[in-house]
Amino acid sequence: MFFSVPLSGKAAAVTGATQGIGKSTTLRLAKEGADIILLDVKQDILAETAKEVEALGRKAVALTANISNRDKFAESLREDAKTLGDLNIMVNNTEICQVKPVLDIESAEIEKIFNINVQGLLWGIQAAAKIFKEKGTKGKTINACPIAGQGTGVLRYYGQLLLPRYRRHGHVGHDRQAPGRNHRRRRGCDLQKIC
Repeated sequence: MFFSVPLSGKAAAVTGATQGIGKSTTLRLAKEGADIILLDVKQDILAETAKEVEALGRKAVALTANISNRDKFAESLREDAKTLGDLNIMVNNTEICQVKPVLDIESAEIEKIFNINVQGLLWGIQAAAKIFKEKGTKGKTINACPIAGQGTGVLRYYGQLLLPRYRRHGHVGHDRQAPGRNHRRRRGCDLQKIC
């Protein structure tokens, strides 16, 4: 990840901040000078990652948060942004993954995936955009789209359904349905998708 502007004095929130791409993004933002709001459901690892951010000389606010709960997530993000004094960058990186035979998929499994991977993405975009608008600050929202979601087909691996592909289409839908890029920029919010 390359940043063309200094991030010193900026605050960034990252969902799924405790492992993989989320953790790497968190630490890179901190190295570039941003204070971090770490959001994840894994409470035990959250404190460890927060310490790594602090070891880089940045402030860290760690919050156990479930992005599928819209109102609670938005309230938590708002409070954490107040703690750091601002929110400038929102990185939506949360997802769950499952590969199962098509005939074995239960409705509860699909609902859970949609609640986190599709609706949760929207709640993250929405919560950050409201903060940007209320504070009158320009902000950037970055949505991480899984590589597993690339391509056009959903049936793979001899009848297995790769469920993250649905998330990719959810990402595209959110990006296409959001007001145009110039409209968002005039209002201080830029939205980008990284795959």
